Amino acid sequence: MNINQLLDQKLFFLLIPIVVFFAFAKLGSEEIHQWDEARTGINAVDMIKNGDFINLHFAGEPDKVRAKPPFVVWMVATNFQLFGYNRFSLRIHSALATVAIFLLLYQIIVLYKSHLFAFATCLTLIPTRAIMGFHVGRTGDFDAVLLAFLLAGLWHFLRHLDFGKQRSIYWAALFWGLAFFTKGPAMGVLFPGLAVYVVLRGQFFPLLRKRSTYLAVGLLLLFPIAWYTTIALFGVQLDDPVVSGQNAFERMFLYDLRDRFTQTQFEGKVEEADPLFFFHTLAETYRYWHWIFYAACLWGVFSLFGKSNVVERISAFAKQPSWQLLLLSVPVWVLLGVFLSIATVTKTWYLAPAVPFVAITTLYGVEAWSRLWKYTPYAFLLFLGFTFYMRFLGPKEVRHESEPGNEDFNTELVQQHASDFRESETIYQIGEWPAQRVLLWLYFENRNVEYLKNTAQLQQIPKGQLVFTRNAYLSSNEAAFNTFEQLDADEHYVILRKK
Repeated sequence: MNINQLLDQKLFFLLIPIVVFFAFAKLGSEEIHQWDEARTGINAVDMIKNGDFINLHFAGEPDKVRAKPPFVVWMVATNFQLFGYNRFSLRIHSALATVAIFLLLYQIIVLYKSHLFAFATCLTLIPTRAIMGFHVGRTGDFDAVLLAFLLAGLWHFLRHLDFGKQRSIYWAALFWGLAFFTKGPAMGVLFPGLAVYVVLRGQFFPLLRKRSTYLAVGLLLLFPIAWYTTIALFGVQLDDPVVSGQNAFERMFLYDLRDRFTQTQFEGKVEEADPLFFFHTLAETYRYWHWIFYAACLWGVFSLFGKSNVVERISAFAKQPSWQLLLLSVPVWVLLGVFLSIATVTKTWYLAPAVPFVAITTLYGVEAWSRLWKYTPYAFLLFLGFTFYMRFLGPKEVRHESEPGNEDFNTELVQQHASDFRESETIYQIGEWPAQRVLLWLYFENRNVEYLKNTAQLQQIPKGQLVFTRNAYLSSNEAAFNTFEQLDADEHYVILRKK
């Protein structure tokens, strides 16, 4: 082993502290996000309280909307038990998954390319929001864990397909099965692109002739079968579902898959397909680097189609290990990008599983230019430094969420009266539920929140205990609160104490 090979391999160990630092730095400092992150935390607290590890609950009742398997909620519940009820604990699993994503991506790349290529690809992703951003690596959601399992399965599958590691196909099935337990059918987002790669490599029929392929498929199918059986035996069956599906398994396919991607009216909003979704999302989550990616794509198109025998050239690439990674990456981001651009309900984080392959494609372009212009590596380093500066030290970007500014998603009442909430044996909540992030803050201060169904139950509250409700509910039921004193209030919420 020469000195260059030794230095190359050490890049992997250099990447680890870099990724760990950016994955965990100020992890608990950002406010809880209103929708999915807050709901995940509430699901986890309710799971701890009621001991039901199968059915997700929200505000003390079976969750009638969320349909994902509970794997990530188990993680968050474990975090809360080990590290306390706070924003850092809410996001630990995502940070750990982010570290795994980068290390797995590195290992996938070095199957075909150099350690330097892998290191550079990972560095371009760190200052973007595609992985270390909202709803993926920096929040308490499902997507970072999903991507980690997808890449773990892909690494093992590629080792089986291209490097003859026969047992790796079973590990691929196992990790993709865990991806199903993480986010249901989203387990399959990489499969169309991977299928194209298998065909281009001429491995489709050889795979069909292998007994191990069918055993691995059987192993993978055990996960949805096990989940279906569990829900059939122990799942909550709803007589009056508010969305499609009477149980979590049905909702996972009918509501989370069919309705989400086909309905123009979804969750009370008018939704339309965005034909430019792929480009809009890259501009937001792969910012600055997306221009290099487009230039690399144009370069590749002119290089490939500017010459005759395109099919022969692609076939030749399929036989060269150094080009096989590009042959995998392009179908992955093209097919997922096309699907999301014709679906009616799409979010920026839906494209996250494809962005590592966008980064790989980008670096292929940089590598090609470096053979033509000797200053390319220096230009790359300057641009890399610019993107790090803009993300972490430059002007702070304002992230525009689809949250009206006059809504009730924010209140300082809970933080201002944290000691009062902690000292109260029980917090009573009545009327319409508070916003999800507000409810999670209540849970952080006191897990013993009891939900009252009617005003008659107010009289049973012991002296000195607190009630948290909305101003509108208090105004419309003032007589029922004549034995309470107002502790504090803001535009939307009020805290009362039993006299």
